[in-house]
Amino acid sequence: MQKSYAGPMDIIDRMPDEARAYWERRAKVAGVSLNEYLLQKLIRDAAAPSNRELFEEIDREATAHLSSEEAVEILRELRESR
Repeated sequence: MQKSYAGPMDIIDRMPDEARAYWERRAKVAGVSLNEYLLQKLIRDAAAPSNRELFEEIDREATAHLSSEEAVEILRELRESR
């Protein structure tokens, strides 16, 4: 059985009109095509840790009695280090 492949243009074509208009506006402001804008966004997102990964790292580094303020500071430092 052969797997079907949805190419990037197929995905963009299937995008709801409101969502497509939103991303087209953002691409225009950035001065690139919609395809290029979405590609850049996907690459950036893939390189950045998810919120879950950030919180897991905090858990690994934190002690059992970490205050909320300390947790917020650690999260801020992790995000800034990306």
